[in-house]
Order: sequence, then C-alpha cells, then structure tokens
Amino acid sequence: MPKAYSMDLRKRVIEACDEGQTIAQVVERFRVSTSFVEKLQQRRRESGTWVPKPHGEGRQPIRANLRKST
Repeated sequence: MPKAYSMDLRKRVIEACDEGQTIAQVVERFRVSTSFVEKLQQRRRESGTWVPKPHGEGRQPIRANLRKST
C-alpha cells in the first residue's frame, strides 16, 4: 500500500497552485500525480481545508459471516 503524502507536501502543492502555477507545472515540480493535485484542490474548494480526512473513524469493521455449518 502506498504511503500517504505528507502534510508538508500537501501544503507546498497548494501554495504553488495559489501562486499561479499550472497543474502540469506542480506535477512536474513535486513529482505527484495530476489526480492528487486535482483532488487536493477539490477538497479545499468543498471543505475549506486541504487536510485529509481521517481514515476509519467511527466505522465498524466488515466481518464475514462466521456461522459454522452443521
């Protein structure tokens, strides 16, 4: 599983976008994917923050049916 992008990288990507760099320029500069930059910008537009959502909070784990056959 790939490691999550650091908060520092996220901040620098957003700052570069705010400075007027194109997505292509940001992708090349920071070696991230286009979809990462687009999703980061979308998250900030929709929620007002670029901080990622916490994973797994409040969710119950999915469990297989554990009944024994008789």
